[in-house]
Amino acid sequence: MTPRLEIQAQEYPCPCRRRGRLRPIVLTEAFGCDRCPQMFGLDPTRTELILLTSPYPDPPCWRWNGRRWLPASIRGQVEIISLVIIALLICTIIGLAFTLNLSPGRATLIWMFAVLTLAVLPAVLVWLASRR
Repeated sequence: MTPRLEIQAQEYPCPCRRRGRLRPIVLTEAFGCDRCPQMFGLDPTRTELILLTSPYPDPPCWRWNGRRWLPASIRGQVEIISLVIIALLICTIIGLAFTLNLSPGRATLIWMFAVLTLAVLPAVLVWLASRR
C-alpha cells in the first residue's frame, strides 16, 4: 500500500535530482524543485508524483516508498506486455499446428524447435526491456 503524499507537511527530495528539494508553488497545486526547472503535481489519489513539464503524452510518475522515489509503472506498459505475450502465444500455437500437419517424421522436431525458439526469443527480449 502506497502512502498518501503530504508535501506541505513533509520535505521530499526531487525525483530528478538528488540534491534538490520539492517545494510547493504559491497559489497552485503544483510543486517545484529548488535546484531544477521541473514542475510536479500529485495524481488524484495523492499516491504518485507526476512530471507536469513533460513533452510526452504519458509523463513519468514516481511513488514514494518512505526513503526514496521509485518509478511508477507506466499504465500502458502492462497492456503492451500482455498484448505481446498473447500475440506470441497465438503465433506459437498456429506455428506448431502447421508444423505438425505439414512435415512428417524428423523434420517435425526441427520445425517445432524453430517455432518455439522464434516465439521464446521475442518474449525474453520484451521481458528484458520491461525490467529496465
